[in-house]
Amino acid sequence: MWRILKWTLFALVGVVSLGMIAIAVSLLAPPPAIQVGKQTTVISSPLTEEGLPDYEAYLLERNAEGVTPENNAAVLLTRALWPSEIEPADQQPILDALGIRETPSEAEALSPLDSPELEVRLSEVLGDETGGAGAEFIARAHQRPWTTEQAPALAEWVAENQSPLDLIVEATKRPRYWFPSPTFLNDRYDMLIETLLPQAQASRAAARGLAIRAMHHLGEGRTEQAWRDTMATYRLSRFIGNGFSLVEALVAIALDTTANRQAVAILHYADLPREKAAAFLRDLETLEPLPPMWSFINDGERLFYADSVLATHSGKDPQFDGALNERFDANLVLRDGNEVYDECVAAMRGPDHVSRMLSLNDFEGRLEQRVTAASQSYGRLALTPFSRRVRSEVISDIYVALMTPAVSAAFSAQERREVTHELAITAAALAVYRAEHGEYPAVLDDLVPKVLEELPIDLYSGKPFLYERKADGGYLLYSVFENGVDDGGDDHGGEIIAGDWVEERPLGFDAEQADLVIRVPLPPIDAPMPAVP
Repeated sequence: MWRILKWTLFALVGVVSLGMIAIAVSLLAPPPAIQVGKQTTVISSPLTEEGLPDYEAYLLERNAEGVTPENNAAVLLTRALWPSEIEPADQQPILDALGIRETPSEAEALSPLDSPELEVRLSEVLGDETGGAGAEFIARAHQRPWTTEQAPALAEWVAENQSPLDLIVEATKRPRYWFPSPTFLNDRYDMLIETLLPQAQASRAAARGLAIRAMHHLGEGRTEQAWRDTMATYRLSRFIGNGFSLVEALVAIALDTTANRQAVAILHYADLPREKAAAFLRDLETLEPLPPMWSFINDGERLFYADSVLATHSGKDPQFDGALNERFDANLVLRDGNEVYDECVAAMRGPDHVSRMLSLNDFEGRLEQRVTAASQSYGRLALTPFSRRVRSEVISDIYVALMTPAVSAAFSAQERREVTHELAITAAALAVYRAEHGEYPAVLDDLVPKVLEELPIDLYSGKPFLYERKADGGYLLYSVFENGVDDGGDDHGGEIIAGDWVEERPLGFDAEQADLVIRVPLPPIDAPMPAVP
């Protein structure tokens, strides 16, 4: 009996010893060297002193070739928007990189529209001492024509900001745009997910200022100036859209959407001769398209993933405090991530809306299943101390879950922007027809072939947009939007119900069961925005 117990004890000690040896080998053995290349690190140059990709230097040099202070729109935008929330320590490196010799004057830069002082002054004129009416009026003035008489304080803001607004317009006429992130100009390592984008964010203020001035021009009959500011916003969106990140992509879409709203208002309210309406139509048709959303996934988001993996592997990611430093096979994690991004990009590049939507749903479903399976595989998790490969696979699952962007939301934003722009082009064609015939057409088919060679197609339905000429001299034009169903002209924002403007969104309104709508004429500037019940 004692002999059996003795050998059993020896066996247990041996097993434990072997397990401890396996853990020690797994944790202490040197990991495979990082394989620099497209399938792992994505880029192979420039390299750091450690022989790894220098992502900051790569992105700093991106789009910089051939840029000079004379042809770079960012130089004038920096002066107009200074300091654009750039931290004091980062200001001089930015100025040096752009070739700006003198520090811009903050007093001469664009002043904020959302200042409490301006809102209160507007509210007093509107008979509201709380300041709320002023803020709401400013929100309406971005997309509805208004006059100095209606809002003298806002007209004063426009007058005081003529110089920076003119500088923004002038900037958008330049052929190049390059603004280096201050994150890439300091002397320390920063993870790419920490990249600051101050001018991309400041461009929203520029677009708001241009929109306010454009609608003021429109309200006072200065059509050419209104259109000039609108086209400047379109061009500004293209500059921001030349970035590398999803943040810049979404800002560019927001700016483009702002310009579309202005364009629709101008096309309806301005008394345009046919030649001028046709010129405005050509302006919209010939705009450079924004980069497709998949390109941002393929570019910046992929780099974010690779940089994060390498930061963890080298102990530079403060989130892990070096706990995983070199204890996993980074090549495996990098290759796995690149394969996921390849699948994502392929899904987003489908030939039409339906195929893209189905592919993305399938992609996200498989991704969710993978993450769920990984979190519930307790046996696999138990093996992580013993096996570098298993440990690496678990880490890969974690990174895929954390770093894969919300592709459906990005996809939806891109599709919505494309449809919104096609609606604006159709609105311009309607303006050309009205300029020639004195009224809008009875049906969209009347635009073909004299105004348009063929009707724009609603990508959500594969058919032309829905249209109705209205008795008030305007029209209802809409896309069936994401559910692919004609919801009778209920706009997804809840401002238009059954084809007409409403003061309040109805109870139970469902934005997912709605359309993407243009309805003119717009409510007068003194009519409030619809309130959420």
